[in-house]
Amino acid sequence: MKVVFISNFLTHHQVPFCLEMQKRLGDDFKFISTVKIFDWRLKLGFKDLDNEYDFVVKAYKDAQTWKYAKKLANESDVVIIGSTTDDLIEERLRQDKLIFRYRARVFIFPDGFFKTACDLDKLKLFYGRHLKYRKNENLYLLCANAYGPEDFRKLGLYKNKIYK
Repeated sequence: MKVVFISNFLTHHQVPFCLEMQKRLGDDFKFISTVKIFDWRLKLGFKDLDNEYDFVVKAYKDAQTWKYAKKLANESDVVIIGSTTDDLIEERLRQDKLIFRYRARVFIFPDGFFKTACDLDKLKLFYGRHLKYRKNENLYLLCANAYGPEDFRKLGLYKNKIYK
């Protein structure tokens, strides 16, 4: 089984999961980083973990690596996608292949819903990620915290397809 985890960049929260996946799947597991870690995070003391592990594919490196990352995303049995755009999985979404969206809660702040509902760009992003493909049978939600499932249930999304 081939598994790909896609996110903006590798964080310390994701490393234990990735190490376990690599232990179980070997070279059939890859983590795809879509952007270089932000300078402001480095200044706060975070490490650039993209350079620490051999399972990381730095899609941002060049066009050839981006193409390889897209191939991995399309051909893997399972894709987990976190904080990044859907550029690498557009074809996979159209084909209704197995995808787990990795997401923290929606209502992290009391006014979070209203900030999203009143911001056209955030509303478009939310639509593209969670509403547009809501009828896909193979699109699931993998919550990054205990409160996420309830937030998405309140919105009527991912019925019987939420894991934490």
